[in-house]
Amino acid sequence: AFQNAGYKTAHIGKWHLGGGRDVSDAPLPQAYGFGESWTSFEGLGDRLLIERDGLSKQSAALGRGEIAWAPKHKCTELYLNRSLDFIKRCGSNPFYLHLWPMDVHDPHVPRPDLLEKYQRFASNPYQQKFYAVLDEFDRQIGRLLDFLDENRLSQRTLLVMTGDNGPTAWPRYYKEGFNPPGSTAGYRGRKWSLYEGGIRQPLLVRAPGWIPAGRTNESSVVTAVDLFPTFCSLAGVKTQQNALDGEDMSKAFRGKSHQRRKPVFWQY
Repeated sequence: AFQNAGYKTAHIGKWHLGGGRDVSDAPLPQAYGFGESWTSFEGLGDRLLIERDGLSKQSAALGRGEIAWAPKHKCTELYLNRSLDFIKRCGSNPFYLHLWPMDVHDPHVPRPDLLEKYQRFASNPYQQKFYAVLDEFDRQIGRLLDFLDENRLSQRTLLVMTGDNGPTAWPRYYKEGFNPPGSTAGYRGRKWSLYEGGIRQPLLVRAPGWIPAGRTNESSVVTAVDLFPTFCSLAGVKTQQNALDGEDMSKAFRGKSHQRRKPVFWQY
């Protein structure tokens, strides 16, 4: 839809929509409208794989794309570098970019200096590593925000940040006597749970000048399938709204309470 409207499109980061590690014949992201892509071990085509990682080795054996290797703690920085390069090459053309990094997905492998920074949490090594990778993630997202500001793109760029599920709760954490890393802000359950701690995620929306800042909407229910029709509505991109699973939640994005018409459900 965005390609047809004249946008340059790219997907950079985790794909996990078929292909990689154990599926060799899945369509590449380009089949879905992305002009270029750079995925992970859970995607095909050009991709960035993790050194000394078994799933990455499985992905490399499948071929189908140019493969680069890096230690896990460098991946978000490299994804950011590729994203900034993509935006620069867009010039005056509008762009649609997926940036889906994996730093906060376990296992957490932080930079040595950032691990040292959180030495005070060493009594729980899982929490210490999590804080360290979260710090790096914040640093890299800061690079993106600074780039948009420095290139006068912030006023006309919609930036949306969310996640896919709550923090993990592997049995090994409890067997070893540690609380699992990450927070659900008090909600019950974690990843793999249908309680709110497993499925409820923060949704941050930024567009200076046309989406009001500093507001919290606690009444509108937005789910992932709503993002596509909402993005299309906000960007003026034509699509068949009545043929989509999601709803246009652009009013909620603009700071107004908006009640959805369709129910939402989760299955695990």
